[in-house]
Amino acid sequence: MERRRDRNKLDTKANSAIAVIFLALILLFLLILVVAASRNFNHTPIDTVNPQLTVEPNVIDWGTLTPGQTDVRMVTLYNLGLENTQPLNVTSTCEVGLLLWDSEGAIIENEESRECVFTLTIWDNVPQGPFNFTITITG
Repeated sequence: MERRRDRNKLDTKANSAIAVIFLALILLFLLILVVAASRNFNHTPIDTVNPQLTVEPNVIDWGTLTPGQTDVRMVTLYNLGLENTQPLNVTSTCEVGLLLWDSEGAIIENEESRECVFTLTIWDNVPQGPFNFTITITG
């Protein structure tokens, strides 16, 4: 009777150990899938053509994004000149997704600033990174 109880305890401990190992393997597999699906983006520099127009920060760190993911970053544009800017326009060398911003055509008055929002959506079929691209603001 005593042996049977000891054997049952050992069986229970062995089953628990197997379940823990199995769970750990599943978690490891999921982690590998997430890492394999993510895309690394190096810092994206933001250039301005107008010497009176400055941007803070002048680099966006998008970090690691997965296909289909959308991320949002804010920057501030400063007009240090004596005149208003021309209507703002942005161009980008991004080839792995869609880059939008909320300030197309805006004008920044002299000695004023504007908060700008950049939205990057990564396409679903993007290969492994890392990726680099630049953003240029004219105005």
